[in-house]
Amino acid sequence: MDRDDLHDLVISMKEKLVAGRLVLRDPVVLRELSEVRFANDGKVDPATVGSSVRALLMLRSRGREPSDGTVISSGGTESIIRDPGK
Repeated sequence: MDRDDLHDLVISMKEKLVAGRLVLRDPVVLRELSEVRFANDGKVDPATVGSSVRALLMLRSRGREPSDGTVISSGGTESIIRDPGK
């Protein structure tokens, strides 16, 4: 994933969280997302994006984006993606 795509996807994920259209309950993903930093040029510093966040972003970049209202929580060592209404 190139740096511009990474930046756009991280920003979009953060915007969905703020708007309440995405719920993250996995503490690892939440921690890693909070650790994302920006470089001097204003774009996301790729070195600060953790593997759990990258995995979610890869799903999105491949057209398997969690839909609005999706809850992502921790289930042992794997993430569970489910509709919050179920």
